[in-house]
Amino acid sequence: MAETNGLSGGQKSVLKGMAAILPTFILIELLTRLFPYTGLQRILAIPLILYINLALVAAAIFLTRKGTARSVTKLVWPVIILLTFITTIAFYPQESSPHVAAQIWSSLTALKNYNELKPEDMEKDDEETYVVALYKFRKEIPLDGDFYLYGRDDEEDEKIHTPADIPLKLYPHHRLMWRYLESSGR
Repeated sequence: MAETNGLSGGQKSVLKGMAAILPTFILIELLTRLFPYTGLQRILAIPLILYINLALVAAAIFLTRKGTARSVTKLVWPVIILLTFITTIAFYPQESSPHVAAQIWSSLTALKNYNELKPEDMEKDDEETYVVALYKFRKEIPLDGDFYLYGRDDEEDEKIHTPADIPLKLYPHHRLMWRYLESSGR
C-alpha cells in the first residue's frame, strides 16, 4: 500500500474514490469481452452505470469523512464496492440473450451438473447446458461437416470439421466455460 501520510484529506479522498471505482471499470471490460452482444443499448448503459457508481463512491467518501467512527468506515467501503458490482451487472444490457446474471447462473448450474448430462442435452435450448454437454460428448461429434454448432445448420461458419473448431466458434462466455472444463481435466 502506498504511503499516504503526506497527502491532504482531499487528496486521500480522491485516491480512495479512484480505488473504489476501479473495480467498475474492470468489470465493465470483463462483461464487454464475455457478453459483447449488447446492441446499441451499451451506448446508454455504460455511462449510466458509471454515473450511478460514481454517485455511490461519492456517498462513501461523504460517509467516511473525518469524524466518522472507524468501524463505520471499515464497513462502508466493502458495501459500496459490492453495490457497484451489483449495479454494473444489473444494468449491463443484452440484445437478444437472457440477462447477464441469468447467463452466469445458468453457466454455473450447467458446470455443476456436468456428471448428470446425457448426449440428448446437446439438443436443449439452454445454451450453457448445450456447451457443457458438447464438451462432455465432443468425441462423439461427427467431424464430416454435418454437425453445426448451436444447431444452426443455416450458417456455413458453424460447421465443425475438427475438435479444435469448437472452442474457436463458441460465444465468448461459452469459450470461458470450455477453457474451465479443459483446465479442470474433465
